[in-house]
Amino acid sequence: MSAITTTTAIATTAFLFPTTSNAFSTIAQNAYTDWVANNGGNYQVSALLPAGDPTSANIAVHWSIIDDKIHLAVTAEATGWLGFGFAEAGGMPGSDIAVFTASTGKLTDAYATDYAAPIDDDQQDWTLKNYTLDGGFIIWEGERLLKTCDNQDWEVRDDSGVDMPPHKVIAAWGDSTSMSFHGLNSEKGEIRFYGSGEETVSFHAAMDAEAEGSAVLTAPSFTLPQWKTLYKTFCYTKDDLVAQGLPSDGSAHIIGIEPVLDNSNSITNVHHILVYSSEDSTCDEDGEDLMFPWAFGQRNFQAPSPAGFRFGSVGEGAFQSITMEFHYDNPEYKDNIVDNSGFRFYYTTKLRQHDIGFFELADPKVSLLGKKVGNGVTQHTFSCPGSCTNNFSQDVTVFLEGLHMHALGERMVSKHFRNDEVLRESSVDYYDFSQAGMYSPQQNEYVLKRGDGFEITCYFKAGNYDLFGLGSENEMCINFLGYYPKQFGVDNYCGLAPTNSCLGSYSKTTLGSLEDTGREFGTREAISDPSCPVPSSAPSSMPVGSPTSSPTASPSVAPVSAPVPSPSSSPVVGSSKSPSLSPSSSPTKAPLVMTNAPVVTPSTDEDPTISPVASSSSNTAGTTCISTISILVGSVFLGIVNVFV
Repeated sequence: MSAITTTTAIATTAFLFPTTSNAFSTIAQNAYTDWVANNGGNYQVSALLPAGDPTSANIAVHWSIIDDKIHLAVTAEATGWLGFGFAEAGGMPGSDIAVFTASTGKLTDAYATDYAAPIDDDQQDWTLKNYTLDGGFIIWEGERLLKTCDNQDWEVRDDSGVDMPPHKVIAAWGDSTSMSFHGLNSEKGEIRFYGSGEETVSFHAAMDAEAEGSAVLTAPSFTLPQWKTLYKTFCYTKDDLVAQGLPSDGSAHIIGIEPVLDNSNSITNVHHILVYSSEDSTCDEDGEDLMFPWAFGQRNFQAPSPAGFRFGSVGEGAFQSITMEFHYDNPEYKDNIVDNSGFRFYYTTKLRQHDIGFFELADPKVSLLGKKVGNGVTQHTFSCPGSCTNNFSQDVTVFLEGLHMHALGERMVSKHFRNDEVLRESSVDYYDFSQAGMYSPQQNEYVLKRGDGFEITCYFKAGNYDLFGLGSENEMCINFLGYYPKQFGVDNYCGLAPTNSCLGSYSKTTLGSLEDTGREFGTREAISDPSCPVPSSAPSSMPVGSPTSSPTASPSVAPVSAPVPSPSSSPVVGSSKSPSLSPSSSPTKAPLVMTNAPVVTPSTDEDPTISPVASSSSNTAGTTCISTISILVGSVFLGIVNVFV
């Protein structure tokens, strides 16, 4: 039997900043509540950064979307400047930033391509409407077109659907007279500007409305050995899952997955967690499918409304057990590190129309293991032929793309082909491994027809001895596609993989510089769309102490309404729907452990060699089993240690 433990209740903040909040200092809090009382009604939605607990918030964001513009108010405890931006990958590189400076009363439209001072846009698109400087507090209010047709801006897109990722946002502030290095004065988050606000709050509201219960599966107080890299699996049998409340008869759909992180250990020692499902009730490795990949920087997973991951006994493909594979990292060989990380799985017994599957493109089995990435800037292109999707029994709907590289990755592009015509292109111009191990482009779901193909290109900037491989210090190029309905009896991999129908081509090209990668954000090209207006080229400013009025919210196109924060409001706390489950100390399947990351040493010739990894084994039931690296070449997803902006 598996051990049952209690878990912390989930807190959902329905109203931001109650009067008892310690989000800001006493003086600043009074200034903010005065502003809310007088101006908060001008905006439809608001959010906190960081999300969740209002007592720890440093940034408040209020907004309305009216016709073709976003009206925005940003507030922080500062006296000098306050910046807020839309971030492509979650950090400064590839970010579109508006910076208000108190000494000049100016709101400047800027962008960043590195962790450095933002650059003023050639075309200024923000208009300052109002600002407040009171009691050590800055509140600026501005407006901008949703689509500026400026390559130094990001478009504010309709993110109301769960298939469209929310907007990644960053903020920073300071007391100097001009913008300078912010140090710890920064925040980041994810906001649905067409939804009900901050992504975590939106997710919990959806689960409260749709889920009948939840089951928490975690590592059982696992103590990390003093090894650099370790892969360990935990099996949760059907009996384990039923004990958590999943139905013993019939089926249920998993409709949401939320990481349960174990304090600082998860940030520094858990690189990724792969969730596998099996139709066998005791975690049969031969019948496992990738159910869900997770790494730091990923948001909570909410399934599209027609689909879910099916548990139980009804119909083909329903899973009976779950295996979670943890990639632990202990580069300093510390002892006494204990981890209890895992996931909360939300479920409903009201079965949805479809089951969810994952399809992996480019080099999902790391067939380039041990090969050189290439000195300088290189381009690696992988094809997935239409013969692979011809094996599908029907057309499918893709609702998620997850673009994955490691620290040397610079840009990644995925092209979807039909009859040699490019139908769509998804990309990340400024891939930032310090912020996320997987990047999901902002795009709506699309139809993948039988016979469609893909071309995936990864761009790297590497040294002469950098290699492809399984370690975090090595490189990868993988695109994870989440789709429905799930296809059975077909290959789940396509590209550089050892299967006949799904074996694609691969090419490597050495480029001259990063400018040759085709990055688009941050460039100033001619605007070819005649419908695009051309705003002024000067920063928006007003005389200090002479603000104009705020916009009136009377939208013709508006986001889903949500309560406006008020001083008298208070958070709503919901109880946990089920206790957590940790696997027993004697799991059904002996966990897999890799002793160390592969020692990869390039030889003097063009093709490097890989030093063998020592291995041993134990046949005792319920103990760990030491194995070689070869067992991991099936499907590998390496995560990332989170770094603040």
